Amino acid sequence: MITFVTYYVDFSEKIIKHIENACKDFSTGSVYESYTKPSKLITTMFESVLKQHENARMVLLTDETTDITLPKFIEVHRVPRKTDRMEIEMLQAKIWLLKKIDFQGHVIFLDPDMIIRDNLEHIFLRTGDLFFTYKKLSSSLEPDHVYYFPINIGFIAVRDKSKLDVINFFTKLLSGFSTLEDEKYHYWVGLQTILRSIFYDTLLEKDKAEALHDLHFNHGRLKIAFLPAEKYNCDTGYHTDIPGDASVLHFKGLRNKPAMMSFWRTIS
Repeated sequence: MITFVTYYVDFSEKIIKHIENACKDFSTGSVYESYTKPSKLITTMFESVLKQHENARMVLLTDETTDITLPKFIEVHRVPRKTDRMEIEMLQAKIWLLKKIDFQGHVIFLDPDMIIRDNLEHIFLRTGDLFFTYKKLSSSLEPDHVYYFPINIGFIAVRDKSKLDVINFFTKLLSGFSTLEDEKYHYWVGLQTILRSIFYDTLLEKDKAEALHDLHFNHGRLKIAFLPAEKYNCDTGYHTDIPGDASVLHFKGLRNKPAMMSFWRTIS
């Protein structure tokens, strides 16, 4: 069995201002709310999971004050939040889950703006303990561009027998926030920035050599593997043509949330 997990908290005006500063594509909380209710977005994502994994466990991680109502098949776990630094809090929530929740089986962390189109159990037939996705280098964006993030953390898979090693690695990533040159990354894309700094040179070398099919890193006993983003974290952009072979669709950006809801209505 796989436990699917997502994270959501209500953003205060202070958090929104920090996120706007870090990511120019992010608008305001009121605009987000007018497009798609968070509860509807999260429910839709988990309904797509349920369609492919009828015995899966589904978990929302949130803080102690967020007001949200979800269907009973979704567990809500409230994690104490100490700061407004959302990138740090999201990673700490993942660590909290791996430490605190009593469950068996693998874990897949998802962003709430995703649609699952296939059963994902086959991922764990691959070599690896911790799985991220990697997006091939785009000719339209230079590798050293500040917003080039080959690793998107919207999809992270954890093998059941590797949780302790993953906790240790996530804890190491937490310490990486102190090395970031700008605190704005504590609020948005900080973890992706840290991961890029760790794996970037090898990823780029493999990318240019067309050797992304063999992409593994060892961190102590932990084997970290990368899956192709075009299949497991497919950025739908703002296009109407959805790739037919993509297992996980990612409807990034505020303007794309209605497209997610519309797409789900056509396949559900």
